[in-house]
Amino acid sequence: MWVNAAIQCGIENLDIKLSTTNSVISLNCFNSNCRTLVVVKLNGLDVGAFSSVDLPSLKTLHLNNVGFLKPQYVKELLCVCPILEDLQAEDIYCEGPRCEGEYKTLTKLVRAVISQMHHLNIPLQAVSNAEFLRIDKYSNVIPVFPNLTHLEVLFGSDIKWHLVFTMLKQIPKLQNFVLDVQSDSAHVDWPYPNFVPQCLSSKLRKCSILNYGGTECELLFAKYVLRNSRVLRSMKIYRKSSRDKFEMLKELCLCPRSSPQCELSFE
Repeated sequence: MWVNAAIQCGIENLDIKLSTTNSVISLNCFNSNCRTLVVVKLNGLDVGAFSSVDLPSLKTLHLNNVGFLKPQYVKELLCVCPILEDLQAEDIYCEGPRCEGEYKTLTKLVRAVISQMHHLNIPLQAVSNAEFLRIDKYSNVIPVFPNLTHLEVLFGSDIKWHLVFTMLKQIPKLQNFVLDVQSDSAHVDWPYPNFVPQCLSSKLRKCSILNYGGTECELLFAKYVLRNSRVLRSMKIYRKSSRDKFEMLKELCLCPRSSPQCELSFE
């Protein structure tokens, strides 16, 4: 295969993009001869056989619209990238039973984007050292993120607000928080938290709420952030509702703010 020939030449960057997913690539080509690879980007293909893979120099791994014949291949692939800094896994399909067992924590990770995972779950522990994180789902097990300063969370179904607060509690250095509210549900599941996450009281500077519909929980969350974020500089609301913009702005403008420098805006 031409990929093997290219790797044999000691390339540092490998970018494969196919128009269909009918092509299968064997990760066995990433063997001891590919120690020079720094960047790998795979788009629109299926990953087959997997053994004897070694990627000691890889810093960037982007997987988009990629299918894995076995979920365990994803875990094994991440395990052989000891200095990975940039991980992007979007629209990933897997066959067979879900992979059991723990993922190795990527200790050098700086940026991670994980979304649209089908029949696969990459535990948050694996990306807990990142500084930038974008996800569209997570489980009840939320580790501490000691370095995370930028978080984007997209909810495609009913929001579990208690998990939002649990996650904020685990991110002491968070400075920029983006919450994408895609759910149309107006179901009230407000936890009435009796604590203030450390990031809100001392670090959070920017907060954005996307697809804001003005539901009771969305309003309560926005007010909670305004009341408890002492160094907040910007609260931006991107509305999806047909409700009058002035009325929604009025509801929040009347809310007390801990930070006198905070600017509230509706887009």
